[in-house]
Amino acid sequence: MDNIGGKKLIRNSSLQNAIVRYYQRLDYVTQVINNDNLFNTDSEFGAFVTSNSLNIKLNRNGQIDKDQKIRPEKRMELKNQLVTRKLVSQNIYKLCQDLQGKTKHLIQLIDKELH
Repeated sequence: MDNIGGKKLIRNSSLQNAIVRYYQRLDYVTQVINNDNLFNTDSEFGAFVTSNSLNIKLNRNGQIDKDQKIRPEKRMELKNQLVTRKLVSQNIYKLCQDLQGKTKHLIQLIDKELH
């Protein structure tokens, strides 16, 4: 608020605090997403896919051979990887939805203060 002259525009201290809290939340959500991308997506899921632990073979056209069989334990491993990835993605989606609501609310408060 001080660096960009926001305190001169917005004198309401509770709104100033709301703006600071909003940016703290934004930083938190950004860190969660970055950590998820680094750990879950790149390290875990990405490594699982790129290692071809399911031993997926391609046909002559370079497409996945649909006739190949996946062993039951590998099928379970794939299911666990996908379920975990889905849950993490759903949680991040909820965080982003929450942040979107906070953004809209904060914009309304700022508009009200400035007009």
